Amino acid sequence: MDVVLFLVGVYGSTWALCLTLRSAAASGSVGAIYAFFFGTVWAPTALALLLAFTFGGRESFANLLQRLFRRPGSAGWFAVAAAVPFVTISIAILAARAQGQVAPRPDVSSWPLIVGLQVATGATGEELGWRGFLIPRLTERLGFTTASVIGGLLWSGWHLAGTVFPGAAVQATPLIPFLMFVALFGIFLAFVFARTGHVLAPILAHLSFNVTLALVGAPFASRLFWWVVVLATATAVGVAALSAWPANIALEPAATMRS
Repeated sequence: MDVVLFLVGVYGSTWALCLTLRSAAASGSVGAIYAFFFGTVWAPTALALLLAFTFGGRESFANLLQRLFRRPGSAGWFAVAAAVPFVTISIAILAARAQGQVAPRPDVSSWPLIVGLQVATGATGEELGWRGFLIPRLTERLGFTTASVIGGLLWSGWHLAGTVFPGAAVQATPLIPFLMFVALFGIFLAFVFARTGHVLAPILAHLSFNVTLALVGAPFASRLFWWVVVLATATAVGVAALSAWPANIALEPAATMRS
């Protein structure tokens, strides 16, 4: 039940914000755009904490927070989490520029604001819910491999609202490769979470992707760019599956359900 309520909550709140604020955003309201953006990306964390406490009490609530605040484990997997998205974007940028598909880079003076915005939004706001809350619960029911695939697909579908919201950066992206990338990246985020047992790992990977994308001047509308991103991310997932895939990992119990 907690998984169903989580999915209904994150999808429902995102589409409710989209439909409510879309007209104002189309009219140029910056406030509407930020309200949609922040309300959407922090909904997973808010819902995860609420549902953990509701269904499992203080123990489950504390267990969820522990996934974020425990002492980090192996530095190697955190390095992998940070490096793979950076390398992926770099390869895609080089491929796009080789075909003359370029985009302006933001001025260096704007970098602190860009990085701060990325830290305060998706990378931090989404991961405790989508990975820390959802993946262990799906793993208990389905096993890690199936859980990571389903989790990635659900996370990808959740991004559809952003593709039709005025002012959202993803509006400029070609839909099919973008959604394919998000699903594959979701699998990768589940992988680094499972290897470390720490939500900081997917936060770091998510942040690495978002910050790199924002700072290098990525050509958002380029199909070549996004298909290279898809291919590179699929390669990373394939390497993980062949070398260090935690197929039988026993993630800590997600919750102690109340009767």
